[in-house]
Amino acid sequence: EHKVLLTGTPLQNTVEELFSLLNFLEPDRFPSESTFMQEFGDLKTEEQVQKLQGILKPMMLRRLKEDVEKNLAPKEETIIEVELTNVQKKYYRAILEKNFAFLSKSGGGGGGGGGGGSNVPNLLNTMMELRKCCNHPYLINGAEEKIMEEFRESHPLDHPEFHLQAMIQAAGKLVLIDKLLPKLKAGGHRVLIFSQMVRCLDILEDYLIQRR
Repeated sequence: EHKVLLTGTPLQNTVEELFSLLNFLEPDRFPSESTFMQEFGDLKTEEQVQKLQGILKPMMLRRLKEDVEKNLAPKEETIIEVELTNVQKKYYRAILEKNFAFLSKSGGGGGGGGGGGSNVPNLLNTMMELRKCCNHPYLINGAEEKIMEEFRESHPLDHPEFHLQAMIQAAGKLVLIDKLLPKLKAGGHRVLIFSQMVRCLDILEDYLIQRR
């Protein structure tokens, strides 16, 4: 009797998910999730990691794309650092200043019973707002209207690309994309753009529609 599992990421999100796979493969060897989690739930030490790797090694056959498809060209990765626009810098500072008291308190470490665990959601929310700002400030609630008002003060409203230019000049990444896409298109390239934020893709869709 054979059991086969096909997965792209054995340890995708949590150790609990890995236990489910092991329990399916060898229920007699891995009968208890609580026992498994007591041993591997936090994975804080190198010893725990090595022990878990030892468990997985005899039952996992790993194949990379280059092992299977020999015709694949090697991946080339170019990281381009993009400076924040003045608009982004303003919102970035505002987010930090708004959360300054909380961030200062969190930075004190574990002393005083202030509670690191209870602060995690607030810290994650702050980090998410900063990520939104770095991608495009339109992702921040209420920011688009304010940015449009400020842009209107220095640009004529009857400009044919008023809304498009306001959108582009608000975010450094979009400024770069606006420069790159025409050159790539002229060179006969095809472009795929990925983002972890669906709303960021919505902004890109608006940009592409207006750029035609």
